[in-house]
Amino acid sequence: MSGARSLARHAPPLLLLLCIALAAGLYLPGLNGPWLLDDFYNLGPFLQHATGAAPYRDLIFSNPSGPLGRSVAMASFAANHALGLFDTPALKATNLALHLVNGLLLFALLQSLFTRRPPTTRLAPALLAAIIAGWWLLLPLHISTVLYIVQRMTELATLFSLTTALAFVHGRIALPAHPRRALALIGASLFLCFPLALFAKESAATILAGLVLIELFFFQERPVRPVLTLLALALLAGLVILALATPDRLANAYLSRDFSLAERLLSQPRALWSYAHSLFLPGGSAVGVFHDDFLPSRSLAMPATTLPALLGLIAVVGLALRQADSSRWWPVAFGLAFFLAGHLIESTFISLELYFEHRNYLPSAGLLLAVAVTVLNVWPARLSLLALVAGLYLALIATTTAQRTFIWGNEALLLETSVINHPHSVGAVTNLGEYLFERDPAHALQTVAKAAEAAPASADVLSLQLLSMYCRLGMPPPAPLIRASATALGQPRNAPQSIRIGLTEILAHKQQGHCGNADFSPLVPALLNYDRHLVQHYGPLRRRVWNTRLVLGEWLLELGQTGPAVQLLDDIWTQGSNAHLPLVGLALASARARAGDGVGLRQTLRELDAVTADAPPDFQKKVNRLRPVGPQEQHD
Repeated sequence: MSGARSLARHAPPLLLLLCIALAAGLYLPGLNGPWLLDDFYNLGPFLQHATGAAPYRDLIFSNPSGPLGRSVAMASFAANHALGLFDTPALKATNLALHLVNGLLLFALLQSLFTRRPPTTRLAPALLAAIIAGWWLLLPLHISTVLYIVQRMTELATLFSLTTALAFVHGRIALPAHPRRALALIGASLFLCFPLALFAKESAATILAGLVLIELFFFQERPVRPVLTLLALALLAGLVILALATPDRLANAYLSRDFSLAERLLSQPRALWSYAHSLFLPGGSAVGVFHDDFLPSRSLAMPATTLPALLGLIAVVGLALRQADSSRWWPVAFGLAFFLAGHLIESTFISLELYFEHRNYLPSAGLLLAVAVTVLNVWPARLSLLALVAGLYLALIATTTAQRTFIWGNEALLLETSVINHPHSVGAVTNLGEYLFERDPAHALQTVAKAAEAAPASADVLSLQLLSMYCRLGMPPPAPLIRASATALGQPRNAPQSIRIGLTEILAHKQQGHCGNADFSPLVPALLNYDRHLVQHYGPLRRRVWNTRLVLGEWLLELGQTGPAVQLLDDIWTQGSNAHLPLVGLALASARARAGDGVGLRQTLRELDAVTADAPPDFQKKVNRLRPVGPQEQHD
């Protein structure tokens, strides 16, 4: 009997350690994978540290990724760099270590909660906690968090969120008997751990909703009133919204998106159901790093899954509220509520991309708890048979994770698989095209051309990428391709930023003589039409896309369309805040000089001088070259 008790006592930590070791082994093949997307934006400046251009202080406290700067996460990258561990395997190994630590913390939190209020299942609470934490560690969905270097921000936010919750729980448990110790723990939770989580990534604010749920489900006298639970969460969500965005700022944030706030909110129920599908049935092709092909919901009927997804989500919320006081099903209600609470920021009102897997990193633990308790409560057979089925399922999960980490460890395979799984993703195709271009330009041209033909919605960006590739090869782009690019640009489907990047690259190559004698004049009507599209689509606050319009003006100048260029640039200059648009003023002055408009040139230069007193010397030299020389100017 004592042997059985000893086994029961040691089984949970042994199971968890086994899952930790297995997870570490499964992730090792992925440590040699590439940098991706935001990795370059956030980590690229570290490569300039040796030159003195990027001191650690600036790297840590001047990151523009979020409103709070994410200094805790950036400090961890600085530590990697300072210790000589900034190569890709070391950066990803650090992420993996954080993932394993998070698994331990999740187990500790669940065990503490279940000690306070054990779920009514046939499993010991500690064993249930170990199963959920081990399952969470092995999930294939978390690969795009662990092996995507910059998502260390999410991992660190989760680490400090879990420590926030753990300290809070231990404080609440100790409160009746040891109030001073309890208050110290709760204070450390709210005023030390929580700020660290928040300065790792702002989405950590959702742990406050998690604490509300923990208080209601584990520490309040029964029964919990469902309506009060809903009102508490709604109040907390409202406070978060007010803290992060004023109504004007919230509305304006969508001016640079191809979907509105309402469309984003309609789209998120579909995203949440897709996340759940990927959690429990990970064999599909939806997972990956590129999700710009996730269609926004334009109405309840477009796409057709919008209304069913919304009704299903409402049903889940209703179920959670109804079962909150059930003696048997309350853990399911808590798990569902914890999952939804974890999405309060990144899957609701903020103008972010519609879909990213890393948003489920901590919230997924709630769904795992809900499903685990549901299976245990409805399983009629012996636990030994359930253990066999669960073991086979976890083996499937681990096998899927092994396959995907192998793919993530090979850049070519990752990009090719991404295009196969997401053929309509502009990001997937353009990234594969750039990778191939460095190794086999002919293959790259063929791949991108086929993708543009197969996905008309991506043709505007992909045709510009093809033009850039020809110029980089020192070859004049074919006339049919230029005409096709003009046609695609006349029917824009993608964000202005993507169009701007493509046009900027081609213009630079053209000005450097890399495009040969190619005739780009067919682009003129498309450029003018695209500018009208920007003005009409993004409303009166045209300064939100001033950089894209600036590139259009520079293109018109390059193609000899001086009059339209002056008109366009003058419109940006007068509509925007000149202090933030010195490049527009410089381009406008250049256009007026080319047009021979001396009066307009002098006026623009005076306006430019008023806002560029502290401009760098290189910028001032460019301005001075445009100054007319004569008695009038000498007098001025």
